[in-house]
Amino acid sequence: MTFWLALAAVNLCLVTWIIWPLFRLNDTDTERAAYEVTIYYDQLQELDRDRARGLIDETQADSARREIERRLLAAGRATELNRKPKVKSHLALTAFLITLVPFCSIILYLYLGSPGVPDVPFAARSAPPRATNGIIATANAQLQEAEARTIATPEDAQTWFDLGRLRLVARDISGAETALARARVLDPARPEIASAQGEALVQLANGLVTPAARAAFTTALKGNSGDPRARYFLALADYQSGRKHEALDAWSALGGDTPVDAPWRPTVLARVIDTARELGHDPANWLPTKVTPESGPQGSNSDNISTIQNLNDTEVSDR
Repeated sequence: MTFWLALAAVNLCLVTWIIWPLFRLNDTDTERAAYEVTIYYDQLQELDRDRARGLIDETQADSARREIERRLLAAGRATELNRKPKVKSHLALTAFLITLVPFCSIILYLYLGSPGVPDVPFAARSAPPRATNGIIATANAQLQEAEARTIATPEDAQTWFDLGRLRLVARDISGAETALARARVLDPARPEIASAQGEALVQLANGLVTPAARAAFTTALKGNSGDPRARYFLALADYQSGRKHEALDAWSALGGDTPVDAPWRPTVLARVIDTARELGHDPANWLPTKVTPESGPQGSNSDNISTIQNLNDTEVSDR
């Protein structure tokens, strides 16, 4: 009940604001008309004085008087009209606005709102559900042990690499990048460490492949030319730099080289589809033959495009 009273009050304020100009007097026009009336009275007196002095004859005086009196009557009528609110001359418009505004607002609320949902007290509202992903929970459980190993063996690149990967899974992106940077200092040529650090840098930049991330992925490819993560993000760097055809070529090649059951494959194929369409190409010409595990060797790319677009992004993503 309180809500509907508030809605009625808001509508009343809105209607008042809309139709208020119709109730206002036009003070400027009223003052102008009153000034003209004064001028015409002065002209009549001046006309009588000119007639008395013999400057004009009776015929001329009568003609001039009739014209001044006509203008005087018109000015007086305008003064009376301007003293009345415009609403009296716009009754239909006023009634239309008073009816239309509340009616439209109620219809919009019934269509877009949720009038049937009861209110919930703030204290009774439950907190947002927390992530229950088993992998994240496992990573969190192993973090303390991994941190202890880095303290025990601070010069071991593998311990820092393990800590960085666990922090990535646990969504501690800043901490992950710190650990992976330390691992790269200890073992700068190891491709999987460089690749993981590049991903951390991309996530820190909200999906932007920064120059530092590009350098890390380039190092990863020097040691492992088939690293799918490095290939994906270097293609993304090309896309973000405006080299979309190069990115499409790279993603298409990656999709063809990726095993059918790889968890990141749907993300790569979705990139191929979106980029091909953006460039005006037929996505089917850029997809590998086997699009999904269910499609088999004879699977049709065109038939599976919609399937790919409905799959969730997994390990490889640009956030």
